Amino acid sequence: MMTVEIIFTLIFLLIILLIFTEAVHRSLAAILGALLITVFGLLYGVFRYEEILGFLDLHVTLFILGLFILFEVLREVGLFRFIGIALINLTRSPTGYMIIFCILSMLFAAFIENIPAMLIVGSLIITISRELELDPTPYMIASAIFTNIGGIILLISSIPNILAGHAFNITFTRFAEVSAPLALILALVTLGLFVKYLTPEGGNPLPSEVRYDPWMAVKDRKSFELSTIIFIATIVALAFHERLMVGMEFIVLGSAIAMMVLTKMDVGEVFKRLDWPTLLFLTGFFIVVGGLDKVGLLKLIANRIISICPDQILLMMAFTWLTGFASALIDNIPLTMAFIPVTQVIIGQAKQLTQPLIWGLVFGANLGGSFTPIGSPSNIVALGILERNGCKGFFRKFFKVGAIAALIHLALASLYILLRFVFKLWP
Repeated sequence: MMTVEIIFTLIFLLIILLIFTEAVHRSLAAILGALLITVFGLLYGVFRYEEILGFLDLHVTLFILGLFILFEVLREVGLFRFIGIALINLTRSPTGYMIIFCILSMLFAAFIENIPAMLIVGSLIITISRELELDPTPYMIASAIFTNIGGIILLISSIPNILAGHAFNITFTRFAEVSAPLALILALVTLGLFVKYLTPEGGNPLPSEVRYDPWMAVKDRKSFELSTIIFIATIVALAFHERLMVGMEFIVLGSAIAMMVLTKMDVGEVFKRLDWPTLLFLTGFFIVVGGLDKVGLLKLIANRIISICPDQILLMMAFTWLTGFASALIDNIPLTMAFIPVTQVIIGQAKQLTQPLIWGLVFGANLGGSFTPIGSPSNIVALGILERNGCKGFFRKFFKVGAIAALIHLALASLYILLRFVFKLWP
């Protein structure tokens, strides 16, 4: 390996180490990596300074920015909390709440980032558990895992989906067409196991006459109604964005602006609460991946994977599990960004594996997070909520449940990909 390739490899490993150990925030790690890649890339003539901006993907960045604004306004007007509280009134039993919390987590994660989804459902879990005098830990574990399942439903459900969708030209409707059936299968299997083995026992059931008012989550009813209408229109527009002949980033940014104008939202406050570190992280990591691709390291990795797994079906299966296990230890955003060029190289040599490899990457990156308590942001948020409320034992209990759930999910995902895209049982 040439000197510059060794340097770029060490820089990449340094970034992954910093992210994994949380020695610095992942956004700072990515920016540091981008600076080092730029310096050594220019020093060794790997690329010209003018090429660096070409490493960035403005479409993806603007799309994610628009979603952040959209979901922050919807959170502020109380839409998601309104839905959660309304559904809580449907049952009074521990088993019923297990079902509702799991479904809520999955549905919220399908439309908003898994962190705010977990925060919303987590606050409901703590409230209801106190009322019922139950241990909230089983509910929190189930919610975190179902948030990871919800992350595969739509193109907008997670950043890895957005990155893969843009890289491989997957439309909004096509993504839902492929991913939603698997999410439903995973949800039914997992829910059956959680209801039987994870639901807490005992407690103090609430009287049937006790009802929570969902409108207590809404500050301004007019803003709530306008935002809901715009959100529904946005989802419909995303489904038909090809016929509208505009990019998805245009739709979400336009909807976000319209929502802020019509609801007279304080723009400064909305922008203050946006996830700027994630956008900064994406910017830095785009440069890192661009540099690695330019020097040929990603092609080298792809060729090594092919040499280890010469059989095509074995390669497809291994790819899903490789990304799944890696996602248990590495943030799924940098994992997806690094694996997209690797996937593209492998597809170039085995075009018949295009669909299996793409979906193996998507499913593995999202579902592998259930392996460990630190495997996904929703797991970490659940841990934080429990610690703030004096609950202990999350790590030990999650390992027992999460590892089994992740193995089942990856096995079902592999079988689904095999049946759908290799044996072509349906398109």
